[in-house]
Amino acid sequence: MDVARGCRGIRAPGAPAARPFPILYTNGKTAQYIADNRYRYRLLSRLPLWYARYKPDIDVHFPMGNWQGYALWQFSAQANCGRLRCPYRVAGTPNDIDVNVAPMDAAALRQQWPFGGLIDVPPDYLASIPVPVSRAAGLAGKVTITYADVATPPTVEEMVAVLGARWQTFRAAFRMPVVKTVPRRARFGIAEYVAWKRTAYRSEALLEAAFSQAADPVSTASTELVRER
Repeated sequence: MDVARGCRGIRAPGAPAARPFPILYTNGKTAQYIADNRYRYRLLSRLPLWYARYKPDIDVHFPMGNWQGYALWQFSAQANCGRLRCPYRVAGTPNDIDVNVAPMDAAALRQQWPFGGLIDVPPDYLASIPVPVSRAAGLAGKVTITYADVATPPTVEEMVAVLGARWQTFRAAFRMPVVKTVPRRARFGIAEYVAWKRTAYRSEALLEAAFSQAADPVSTASTELVRER
């Protein structure tokens, strides 16, 4: 079973809310992965840990994430217990049984079994920070230091959403701007050019000025020349 299926199996749909939480049985590699991603696996990382490590030491692995220690440690099994060598032999039992140890006596183990609750989440190292004060107020003395809470680290989903939005902005900066389709100009051929020239030379203002200074239509330049002759 992978981590995702394990998360879904903790609280299956339709399961009674009063049902005790299970204990997490896993090895060191998977436990470290869950511990490193405890803000992603908020429920899975708070289950009591049944640690499967078939080695003679375990103290170097804690604290690890939310786990300050183990609820049970399975240190002996068929993998490291044989006919000639075994970490711990239980009298009258074969060599292939699993042997576990609890960091408590038998009375405390009976009281806590079957570990149906969740472990407490340790406070973050930066749970709060002091609010800065001005230099003048500090030199004057009698300054009451106040603290501000530090926000909970973002979840993986929140970081993915923020990085996705920034990536879209970054990628859009390298794209060529979209040029809108320029409407086609009206046809401008030789006929339109001639009409434009005529309009330029025969504008309304020029025509009015020409008519105001025009000679008598009866008396033209040619008739004046004839009269002089």
